[in-house]
Amino acid sequence: MFATLRNPEGKNAATKTELQAHSDLIHVVDMDVNSDESVKIALEGILTKAGNIDILINNAGVMYIGITEAFSIEQAKEQMEINYFGAIRTMQSVLPAMRSAKSGLIINTSSLVGQIWHWSVKA
Repeated sequence: MFATLRNPEGKNAATKTELQAHSDLIHVVDMDVNSDESVKIALEGILTKAGNIDILINNAGVMYIGITEAFSIEQAKEQMEINYFGAIRTMQSVLPAMRSAKSGLIINTSSLVGQIWHWSVKA
């Protein structure tokens, strides 16, 4: 099993340690979903080690909570870059191998973002 996160040797070292404490079978790989090159390198490395990818879970995401006018356009762009384009990047990188293997599953999670409909109904 491979888990990806940004900067596992730096600011996310504690998270890496926590993940690896669960099992010797968990391998942590450095990957930033904001970077085409980072995603490409990470997934190529995983494919080299594992041979294929059976399941991709897109779990990276950010959400700013509060009134819309309090957030800058840059924050909105960052949110889209991570939540939408990050998922697209990883899917585009893994789909050729999944198609070649004629198997694979992609799961996209939304976390709190899935609750937006609830808040918008009250607006």
